[in-house]
Amino acid sequence: MSTAMPDGGYGKLKPSTGAVSPPPQSDEELEAPVGIPHAVLFTGPAAVGKHASALWWARLFKCRARAVCDPVCIDCKRLGAGSHPDVAALAPEAPGKAIGIDPVRDLIRMMSLKRVSPGPRIAIVREAHQLSFEAQSALLKLLEEPPGTALIVLVTENPAALLPR
Repeated sequence: MSTAMPDGGYGKLKPSTGAVSPPPQSDEELEAPVGIPHAVLFTGPAAVGKHASALWWARLFKCRARAVCDPVCIDCKRLGAGSHPDVAALAPEAPGKAIGIDPVRDLIRMMSLKRVSPGPRIAIVREAHQLSFEAQSALLKLLEEPPGTALIVLVTENPAALLPR
């Protein structure tokens, strides 16, 4: 499984990192975001900040300080270091390469684990339009039946390439 790294490169699945803005103001918001669906699709042209917005969401829901702590709390430190155990990103191993089913299966297993810190477990699927048909089918099960307080963010510049077609 691979993930887009903070420097824009590609590598193995690991937690993701990004900038922060004000996080939730109460425990209720942190645990179960009201009005936020379990899955969202960020779409638009290349290089408009879709992935940065997904990373912002991860920080929004994982920050324990409930303020711009940048980084003071342990969760923001972990996100900044790319080592938060509750936040994972999936991306092609190389630009233009398809994302296969095995990385998606690994992501599904990771999302079913117990959370380490308050807030949802978060998966960011970068370049979701590059998921193979089999990978999209496997991810569909996670989207239909998310475990616990999962938040799944699909990032794409081509939503027409996603199931259903």
